[in-house]
Amino acid sequence: MGPTDNDVNELVILHSKYENRMSQFDLLQLVTNNRDLCATKIVSSVNPKIGKNYLYQDLELRKDLILFSARQQLLDLSLVEAQRDIKKLEEDISRSEHSFLVANPDMGRRSLSDAINKRINPVIRSINKKMKKKIAFFKVQPVQAPQLKLRSKRKKSKRSPEQRKSMYRRYKENRKKRKAEFFARKVAEIVEKKLVINLSSVQVPEQCYLYLAKGLNFVESNKADREDLLFDCQNFIRKLEWKAYFKQRPWIDSDSREEDIHGHMRVSGTSHPDYSHPLLDQLKTRLLGWVANTQLSTPESNLGKDEIRGRKLLLQLIKEERVFVTKADKGGATLILDYDVVVNTIKEEISDTRKYTKLDSTIEDYMENTRTEIVKEVLAQEHIGHITSKDKTIITGLNTDNNMKHSPDYRPVPPKIWPLFKVHKLSEEQIRNKVVPPQRFINAAKHGPLYRLGQWSSPHLTKISQDYCGDEFLLDTPHLMRKIEQHNSSPPRGNTLLATLDVEALYPSINPRLALEAMADAFESDRTTSERTKDALLNFTKLSFNHSCVTFRDNCYKSEKGIPTGGCDSRQIADLFLHWLMHKKLRNDLPWDSLIELFLRYIDDCFIIWKGTARQFDSFVQKLNQLAAEYGIRFGSWELGKEVNFLDITLYLDTTNKIQYKLYTKPTDARNFLRTDSFHPKHVFNSVAFSQMLRIANRNSREDTRQADLQQLKSDLRRSGHDSAKLNALEPKVLEKLFNPPPNSEGSVHVPQKTSMVFSVQHLSEMPQLKSVLKELEPDIEALLGPTQITVASKKGCSIGNRVLRNSAICRTPAENNSEWTQKCNAPRCRTCRHMCRAGEEFVVNGQKLVVPIRYNCKSKNVIYVAQCKLCNLIKEEGYEIVVEDTYFGQTMQNFHKRVNGHRACFKVEDRNKSALSIHAYEHHSDIFTIDNYKFAILKECNPRGLNREEFRYIEKYRTNCLGLNRCKVER
Repeated sequence: MGPTDNDVNELVILHSKYENRMSQFDLLQLVTNNRDLCATKIVSSVNPKIGKNYLYQDLELRKDLILFSARQQLLDLSLVEAQRDIKKLEEDISRSEHSFLVANPDMGRRSLSDAINKRINPVIRSINKKMKKKIAFFKVQPVQAPQLKLRSKRKKSKRSPEQRKSMYRRYKENRKKRKAEFFARKVAEIVEKKLVINLSSVQVPEQCYLYLAKGLNFVESNKADREDLLFDCQNFIRKLEWKAYFKQRPWIDSDSREEDIHGHMRVSGTSHPDYSHPLLDQLKTRLLGWVANTQLSTPESNLGKDEIRGRKLLLQLIKEERVFVTKADKGGATLILDYDVVVNTIKEEISDTRKYTKLDSTIEDYMENTRTEIVKEVLAQEHIGHITSKDKTIITGLNTDNNMKHSPDYRPVPPKIWPLFKVHKLSEEQIRNKVVPPQRFINAAKHGPLYRLGQWSSPHLTKISQDYCGDEFLLDTPHLMRKIEQHNSSPPRGNTLLATLDVEALYPSINPRLALEAMADAFESDRTTSERTKDALLNFTKLSFNHSCVTFRDNCYKSEKGIPTGGCDSRQIADLFLHWLMHKKLRNDLPWDSLIELFLRYIDDCFIIWKGTARQFDSFVQKLNQLAAEYGIRFGSWELGKEVNFLDITLYLDTTNKIQYKLYTKPTDARNFLRTDSFHPKHVFNSVAFSQMLRIANRNSREDTRQADLQQLKSDLRRSGHDSAKLNALEPKVLEKLFNPPPNSEGSVHVPQKTSMVFSVQHLSEMPQLKSVLKELEPDIEALLGPTQITVASKKGCSIGNRVLRNSAICRTPAENNSEWTQKCNAPRCRTCRHMCRAGEEFVVNGQKLVVPIRYNCKSKNVIYVAQCKLCNLIKEEGYEIVVEDTYFGQTMQNFHKRVNGHRACFKVEDRNKSALSIHAYEHHSDIFTIDNYKFAILKECNPRGLNREEFRYIEKYRTNCLGLNRCKVER
């Protein structure tokens, strides 16, 4: 049996490359031996140029002769390169043919050669034809010796200067018109596909649409930051050290191998173990040496000129607070709204006294009071034995001696509030009229003061709520489809309808007192969780409800109604409450229980198989709302019929009363996937295509709808830059995984488990080289840790969403114009102001300049700061060529003036070793031992979890770890 097209495709490609290179080699030989052809541009790739025309004829002729000689020499080099390429291709062909024949022993070499020749002969004929036409074209051109025309004999233009100006003006007008038409066409396409929806009154430039149409997840290509890469490598080495440390002491790490439902709350440290090994030193030297010596390349920009211009214009509009860019609540569209409209929307929400009460305390007081109450409650629960000492530590950060751990994960940030706009609720006409969409508000409590308390409660409440809700509980869409398959095994007879119900604004409508009552009822029916844990959960939830607040523009607002929408345990509490309401409080008063064949619920979305009539269902909803009104709940939109939309699928009944399903896409869904020119690892794009195709294949129960949705998806993916051939090749793999899932691993041959390690690093162009270095280091790592699997995880770079979204920033008070250009807070009793520098002042650190920004002052938190000795700076100004170690970079999570007070407290002889500043002052200026020797400046404000990285970046960039005060060893 002869080979198929797919079998010999790789060999055909290699033969095509070989024949093409051979024709190029023949052309180079012909041009080298033919002086006339050598003077032409037949081989344009070997065409040296000089960007200058000489005014003198003899110099111009000599220039042409030099270029002609250089061209001949470059042709000789090209011949050598072509010979090497041909030799390499011959070796590749020989190797591939041998591998093919080994894999297909029943095929002879002759049959393989015939199959290849059949495919390659048309390619050879096409190459020869093009080459002959090219040579014939350049041979008929008369080749003359280069001559320089005198200026006096040059042909003058017959057009007058006015005519030339008029022609140029028309050219510019036509070019401007064509460009405007191009932008109008592109913007119309973007708006039609709902990629970007402008609901603001601002005339946004067309280039901004092109920029935003890339998608908020699009990452712009950028050069890797060496300091970031070095920080990631040192963090990986620290993990290796701890792994090796515990490998030698397995009894220490034995408790960590036990199943821990709070493993997600573990806090990574920055300390290194007291452990050394020669292999560790070799690994460190090799990896850090690669980072230091590798020339990091700058990738080509993946944005066009118009998109770069659009980015600049859009960021300017955002900076001027004219527009607010956000992501739609559903559908993935990017919305542009008026900044003032968004601010007023938030103000209207928090000014509603039924929902919020403005507190008299400041944000700092609220954070401190909440922190104190949490610690008090946690210590009380530990004292009576309801939680363990380990639980206390992971919630509050207090160690066994009740001292606070120094970790940014235990430093909360103020919770904020912002709206998500439901553009899918608007009609096409409302979008054209730029109507502000309805919104739901997000209580952004992540990393807030109650965040870790909710994280601890969440795993316990998840198990309790699933057991309490029973069969009605839905986890996600695949769970719904499994329930439907079970139901289809015995479909009901007679008239059957499908229905959906939706609770209006569930989280803001839940009464906290009733939620606690529902939790107590669920705890009574639970038999797996200990009573001590239940009591702790109830007390922690009460504490969360009593201290749930949001902050906006330097003010605190306490929630009076509802439960937090951004809490870790909010979904579980909502599940418990709705089940308790419908089955414990309302069910006995609803006479339609016999008409409900199946009831399923995903939080506030209900799916019902109804055996009654449409009039009976309408009565059922009215009665349900009448009874639920007492508890503050209202069931709003509902749908009934043979076909309904639920979650992300459309459910419909076939002729046998079985429920079929297909993918449901909202009309405002942008269907905008990650573009392939985004600066992501290559495997991400295949993963996106495969996962989306698998999702669609899984959400269609019939083959005809599955194929239609897959074709639509492939069309959308091609619009995002995906290759059609790759998409077609992925489809059989998707269907194979759907219909033939991998077998269960139980009963299979036992394979020794490898130690898993993740090397998280910023994505960079040199990723293949980094992976090859890790491959070389694998033997040394396995000698230390045993069998080890190292996974290199690429972190996403700065995306368009990171640049343009300002959800947190809109909740902060706009910075006032500082006319004094200073970083002083100007508080009456502030002792730090006199040390602060003027904004715009320059620091010179090891020969590098550092400019002081204006945006911060002594009261700023979570900042990177710099301190420089003024006495040493005087030595530098006098012109002495000596190395002066006078600069220190530091970080603080508290108010900056408090950190300076901490340094000031170390300027005592007995405490001088507790600060790098006091160490330097005592060693070099013992006669003037005071903090007044230093000047301070705040450089950057960032998230508490990013302080370590930012501080490391400044220290490495300005080399103060070896030529500065950061090398000083301080006592802790």
